[in-house]
Amino acid sequence: MSVTAAVAVMATVVLAPTDVLAAESNRVAWSPSRDDAVIIEGVPSVMQSPGGTLSKSLISQRPKSLSRPAPISSRTYVSQPPTRAEPLPSVSGAPTSPDGLPVPSEMYYDDGGAVMDGEIIQSDDCCATCGLARCGLGNWCGRGCCTWMPLCIFLPMPPIDCLEAFGGVQGFTGPANRGGSGSFGFHEGFNWGIPIGGFMAGQIGAAWTQSNFDGNYLTPDQRNQFFATAGLFRRADWGLQGGVVFDYLHDDWDYTADLAQIRAELSWKWCGCNEIGAWAAIGVNDANDIAIQQPVFGNGTIRSVNTTATLAVNDLYAFFFRRQFACGGNGRLFGGFTGHSQALVGGDAIVPINPCWSLRSSFMYVAPGGDDTTTDPRFARESWNVGISLVWTPCPRNNCCGNYSRPLFNVADNGTFVTRFK
Repeated sequence: MSVTAAVAVMATVVLAPTDVLAAESNRVAWSPSRDDAVIIEGVPSVMQSPGGTLSKSLISQRPKSLSRPAPISSRTYVSQPPTRAEPLPSVSGAPTSPDGLPVPSEMYYDDGGAVMDGEIIQSDDCCATCGLARCGLGNWCGRGCCTWMPLCIFLPMPPIDCLEAFGGVQGFTGPANRGGSGSFGFHEGFNWGIPIGGFMAGQIGAAWTQSNFDGNYLTPDQRNQFFATAGLFRRADWGLQGGVVFDYLHDDWDYTADLAQIRAELSWKWCGCNEIGAWAAIGVNDANDIAIQQPVFGNGTIRSVNTTATLAVNDLYAFFFRRQFACGGNGRLFGGFTGHSQALVGGDAIVPINPCWSLRSSFMYVAPGGDDTTTDPRFARESWNVGISLVWTPCPRNNCCGNYSRPLFNVADNGTFVTRFK
């Protein structure tokens, strides 16, 4: 071996450890030193499971030079969303959800939940929207982002949050049926509550009925009625609640009669769902001297005579208990008497089907009172009414969310507007 080759081999052997040390020095150079390392003394609360604790033995064994938390003794799952005090980062300029998460541009949040393309994809309570929040009708409902009524620019338009339309069937009878068959038919109408002055509300409504399509034993005529109700009321979460309305009835059969009454209600409400009180209906206008056919009962026969009579309002006085149900439903039972010592009992209820549709039903029975005679049988003096209605609210029903302007009184019907012959 030449001298030159021997020198090269010795240089390689001598310099090799130096290179290894240099590499090790470079590796250590980019690692944090003990003084520079960020030490986390605990685990953030969002990473800790309920009731979970750190193992003291693991903490004592943790190298202090590590810049990460020590392991915990049990598995941890993040099950609670971050609070508003700890918002999650989002893309700059992007809309965020209530939890701070970015959402697509076609999605937005309102009081009812997340809505995308008019369809609810998340709702926090039963008072959700009906897909009307982003256009037209939703603007009248106090929500939404567009206007379909140009008149809103020039005239103040009342909200329709408290507007409802209804229709259904009913059956009823009373002294005006004069001992004949009951009146069965259909009805339709509306009821609208409007806030007034921020401390009370008003309501206006109307209903039409069509009954006795083939008449009865006294007349072949169909019976048509028109009811109208208007007045003021005040709702409360706790304490006194009540109101007063004016009811009008136009009854068109083999006679024509126009009658009116004042209906009032006063109650005490507690816990936001229980209510006890009283209501009354007092006549203010009777139909005098109307020409009718009056049946005369006697000796197992029935004959009719042409005569004149007064169709009067039968005054009602009742005590009731009302209970609020979920999502805007409620039910009421009542009992009392008339101004002529007749006992009465009844009730009504409304049950939501979805935020915009509900089912309402009611019944009323007034005992005939007095003695039974051959010329004046008791069955000709009794009164009863049964009604079933499907109710539509163009804006989602908001009864469980503090909507104090929804009508307190139902539109008058043959269960709250009872008549008698003098």
